Amino acid sequence: MKPWLMIRNTPLEGPDLFADVLRGEGIAFRIVEGGESPLPPDLVAGAEAADGGGAVDDLGGLVILGGPMGVYEEDRYPSLGAERRVARLAVARGMPVLGICLGAQLLASAFGARVYPGPRKEIGWEPLVLTDAGLTDPALGPLAKTPVVFHLHGDTFDLPEGAVHLARTAGYAVQAFRVGTRAYGLQFHLEFSLTTVRAVLEDPACRADLLQLGQSPEEIAAESTERIRALRPTAIEVFRSFVRLG
Repeated sequence: MKPWLMIRNTPLEGPDLFADVLRGEGIAFRIVEGGESPLPPDLVAGAEAADGGGAVDDLGGLVILGGPMGVYEEDRYPSLGAERRVARLAVARGMPVLGICLGAQLLASAFGARVYPGPRKEIGWEPLVLTDAGLTDPALGPLAKTPVVFHLHGDTFDLPEGAVHLARTAGYAVQAFRVGTRAYGLQFHLEFSLTTVRAVLEDPACRADLLQLGQSPEEIAAESTERIRALRPTAIEVFRSFVRLG
């Protein structure tokens, strides 16, 4: 079984629960740094080759994690362009691809969608509404059981042409989508552990955003223990179903 690759765009946002699911499935993985760090040359070379290939073809799956940067800031974060090309090639090769938050925005951009600042930053626990397609989706369908999820984003994106719209919130029309049968973009965070949520809420930039929104980091932290406990079984079911997609 080929190993998976996870691209981490900030030390604050690691794979957490998704890594646990891969371990439980007996799947090896490696984590590389993106965002402010250049991607490994072998990945970049494979994604930029005329026929693709190289290190990308040695992967069993790809996960691109979140980060505070915007897809449209490629001049400041050159790795974003490479991540987008790697994602597009991985989808073309038919492998499972999961983009979370920034990763979802990169996946949307890789398939021609516009990515831009949203109307209002969305941080904390908010209800998720699955579309009809989302309710019957082989991976995301279980989310109907526990629809309150953690959000940490200020950007949004249009639905890529030909993609399946899976979820929304009151403030953001596109919260999840699927390209083909094995590539998913999730704007929200099912993978976050309680440790990660607390670290994010303690980050000065996040605290400043919350205060501007009139929200309390302490109140969000206080409800997070129970929220994560309730969400965890469903999140495991979603991730496990995604990993097992044939």
